[in-house]
Order: sequence, then structure tokens, then C-alpha cells
Amino acid sequence: KEYDWFNLTLQESRRKVLNSGAATPLLSNTGERELLTVNPQLRLHFSSVDQFLIGASREYVQIKRAVGADAIRDTANLIWQHDISATDQMMCSYVQGESTRDSSIEADYKYQIAHLGYQARLSHLIYNVQLGYQQTQTKGQPDSGTPNYQVDFKYTKNGHVLGVAASSQVSDTLFGDGNSNSLENALVQDSLSQVFDTVKITQASVNWASPALWRGIHLGAQAQFASHDYSALPQDYTDLGASLTVAYAMSAHSRVA
Repeated sequence: KEYDWFNLTLQESRRKVLNSGAATPLLSNTGERELLTVNPQLRLHFSSVDQFLIGASREYVQIKRAVGADAIRDTANLIWQHDISATDQMMCSYVQGESTRDSSIEADYKYQIAHLGYQARLSHLIYNVQLGYQQTQTKGQPDSGTPNYQVDFKYTKNGHVLGVAASSQVSDTLFGDGNSNSLENALVQDSLSQVFDTVKITQASVNWASPALWRGIHLGAQAQFASHDYSALPQDYTDLGASLTVAYAMSAHSRVA
């Protein structure tokens, strides 16, 4: 909780991924990425509106049915948060990390990310905007820099919920998008490659859900976009997905969709 001085997060996730984004998503072209994350964090309160968060994390990745694809990613971060009012907050952050395959004796990929962010919780609108820059150093490739951002909007009124999100980051071909948070709503598939490379991942999504229209019937729709731009591998691809959902609430605790 926000007033606690220390917290520890343990997270495990699994996601089906494509072995190659350029091939048909059949069973022979799919794998499974398992991520285990250990994330301790220290929270220091310097005033009633200012706090510093000092954190570190270790992530273990394992790709099922792939040989020599296990890796570890270590990250350290420093975040300053300032409460402007009871409803909005600004933040500055710096993140530094590196990823190392089990078959390597030194880091394959290093990165630094600086962010400036703003978030607000209004009566009908919740949004979070983080804009920054990412510098990457990859073994065997020239250093590079690219914008890094994450934008989330959620608007709620009269039972209608509209969400819009967009993000861009540079990762490596083993960790990919890090088994993104909205796994249960994922329409697009991340990909991996046993040949190590860095990849720029740009994603966007729109989600809408309706209130009960008639006798517990709800409507929902979503569309998602993902672009994977590899630094060296000729496997760049774009993935699009859309869905329309009709759900019937039989009771307060059960639903058919």
C-alpha cells in the first residue's frame, strides 16, 4: 500500500507466442513463454506530497520446446512521485537493466529509460501518460535510441466504458512484450526468435463495453494493433485483431458470453 515503506511482488505468467511472426500460427509455429518476476521496492516519504521509490527486479524467462532460450533480466529503477492535488500526480523515473542468456557469459542487451509522467483520476476519466526515451546497447550491434511511451485512457459514464491504450518500447526477442498485463483480452500474439535480436514493439488498443441493454444482455467490442520491428532479423510483421462480444448475465455472479 502507498503508506508502507517496503513491498515485495512475486509474479508468474505464461503466454502462447509465435516462433516466427512471418509464419502461419499453427501448433508447430507456437511456443510458450513463462516469466517469473521477483520485485522488491523501497518507498521513502519526504513530505506529504513527495515520495521516492527505489526498486529492483529479477526476471527469469523460459521458452517451452526451445533449446538454449532461457535468460535472466535484471533491472534497477528510481521513481519520484509528486501529488499535485487529490486527483492528479506527476512522476519522473529512471530505469536501467540488462538481459543475459544462459549460454552467454556477459549481457546480450543493456538499456536505460528516462520517463516523465502524469496521471489523473477524474469523475468520469482516468488517464496515465508516460513519455520518455530509451537508449539500448546490444552485443554485436551499434548503440541506438528511440522514444519510449505508454498512454492509457479510461472513460466511464452511464454504464459505458471506453478504454484506449498505446505503447512503444524496445525489448529483446526472448522477453518480448513481457507477457503484457491484458492477457485475457489479447487478440494479437507476441513472437520470439531463438536467434537473439532486439525488437521495437508498438501496440495500440481500443475497448468498449456497454451497460445492460435488455434483461442482462451486454455488448463489448475491442480492436488491437501490434507492430514488431526487428533490428537485424528479417522478420518484421504487423498483427491486427478485432472482436465483438455479446454476454448475458444470468445472475450477479454468473455470465455467458
